[in-house]
Amino acid sequence: MPLETADNKVKEICAILRKETLEPAQGEAKEIIAAAVKEADDLIRKAKEEVARIREENKLELLKELKVHEGSIQLSIRQGISNLRQNIEKIFSKELDSEIERVMGKEDVVADVISIVLGLIEKDGLGVNLQVMIPKHVNLEAVCSKLTADFSAKVKKGSIQIEDIKGGAEIKLIDKKISIELTDSAVKELLASYVIPELREKIFWFKS
Repeated sequence: MPLETADNKVKEICAILRKETLEPAQGEAKEIIAAAVKEADDLIRKAKEEVARIREENKLELLKELKVHEGSIQLSIRQGISNLRQNIEKIFSKELDSEIERVMGKEDVVADVISIVLGLIEKDGLGVNLQVMIPKHVNLEAVCSKLTADFSAKVKKGSIQIEDIKGGAEIKLIDKKISIELTDSAVKELLASYVIPELREKIFWFKS
């Protein structure tokens, strides 16, 4: 075969190969690349959406946790305030009790209490069969020395010294089955019903 004819034949074969193989392959490659780019874009978009979703879920979860913690903190604050109130009331009550015992445990105060109660009894004619209970720590003679002769005789006759009474006195009318108590315990209870609520109002004016 002449050289020129062979060369033409090779060119013809190359043209056929390019047309039937290379060009379709290039077109297919472009389609594959386009599909890959589209798929990549879809994956990126979905990834961004997933990230946004996770962020939103995390934000909501964080808000829930914050609300839970906030509720716990508020509860702790209320409990702390309540404990503080109780502790202050205990301290105040203890000081109040101590002061009442100190004042009412004095012999002249015990004598004054007896004089007041016996004076009322004598005024109303409630009898003379008495039992006078006074603190154990006071000196009976010292108390009686501060009373009138009549009252002193009655106290000496019917007195009982009791350890549980820290101040004041309790007088029982045996015949009438009546007890008149003006002891430290009675005064504490009376004062507490007025003083403690006022203390709460003055110190704890805010709501927990």
